[in-house]
Amino acid sequence: MSDEKAAEVIASEHEHEDHKTPGTMVLVLILLASFAIYYFANWKALADVWHVR
Repeated sequence: MSDEKAAEVIASEHEHEDHKTPGTMVLVLILLASFAIYYFANWKALADVWHVR
């Protein structure tokens, strides 16, 4: 009997529409882009300062 109730709960929860996260994806991409820009800017700055022979 409890298996039937659990199956009904799972089925009813699955009927809801999917979670939509467009704002989260935008924030993640902005954060990723900022880390990439920061990394390459520092790499360029250090390459100018540290003269490796």
